[in-house]
Amino acid sequence: PLLTALGTKAEILDSASLYMQIIMCGAPASVMYNFAACVFRAKGDSRTPFVILSLSGLVNVAFNLVFVIGLGMGVEGVAIATIISQYISAAVVLILLMRTKESYRLDFRKLGIDMTMLKRILIVGIPSGVQSSFFAVSNMLIQSSINTLSIPEIGGNTVASTIENYSYTLMNSYYQATLTFVGQNYGAGKLDRVKKTLIYGLIQVSVVGIVIGIIGTIFIEPLASLFVDMTLPTADLIIKAAAVRSYILLPTYFICGCMEVFTAYQRGLGSSLRPMIVTLFSVCVLRVSWATFVFPHFGTAESLFVVFPLSWLLCTLIHLIFSVRMTRKMTT
Repeated sequence: PLLTALGTKAEILDSASLYMQIIMCGAPASVMYNFAACVFRAKGDSRTPFVILSLSGLVNVAFNLVFVIGLGMGVEGVAIATIISQYISAAVVLILLMRTKESYRLDFRKLGIDMTMLKRILIVGIPSGVQSSFFAVSNMLIQSSINTLSIPEIGGNTVASTIENYSYTLMNSYYQATLTFVGQNYGAGKLDRVKKTLIYGLIQVSVVGIVIGIIGTIFIEPLASLFVDMTLPTADLIIKAAAVRSYILLPTYFICGCMEVFTAYQRGLGSSLRPMIVTLFSVCVLRVSWATFVFPHFGTAESLFVVFPLSWLLCTLIHLIFSVRMTRKMTT
């Protein structure tokens, strides 16, 4: 029913439903991994989550090759490969937590709720969760616009989104690192390190984002072919459609990374509500308005995808202003 409400074409409704049903089976694993990974990062160990996530990413790619190319599966092969990698990463990180001798060792027999700590977590966590929900809702509305395009363009968008997820994982890793180091150093009163974390985070995420964007743009067609059944008569059209989206988004993904770093910086300083509000208006409202008023006028994939870097840029600039103000208050 949800896919129908989003305007999914009848020809691909069954495949889209199957993909979503399989993907949602991986939600528990995604939650477990993210929570456990945050425990390691809070302790100051960002390497372990990085290694686990990198290995699970390779597993995802490997199973994609096996299921899609080797076994000739369609969207279900891509989805199954994704949830396999998710459950592997969740299992590994939980096992490590259970075997560690540190104070954060996981013992299921001693699980309980500390109401004071829970309240502190919710104060920071609820705005963060709502912000992620805003992204999801706005992207769903964007998807309803994408569903008005041709079947190959819809397939190309799905393929390009899958490839972009790997880039976003790298961008989000700088969010996690910035949040961890800003929070730790701010709590310890080491304000110079707080400012350095922001500067180094912005520099590194920009460099990585630009490099990944260039590589992805150059090799987008061979990369896209790994996720497409080349026996399909529309395979070439799907790959070209994926390239159209990637040519617009991948070179600008570093802006998304800067946006993530600024958000983490403010949240690490204890401000979680402001980034949520900024994201609501600068990203979600802009995307929904663009899909409602601008895209119908042009009706092309390019006119729709361009809203992503525009929303990242607007959000980044507003975050920059607030981050500068917070830094000045922190040091005075």
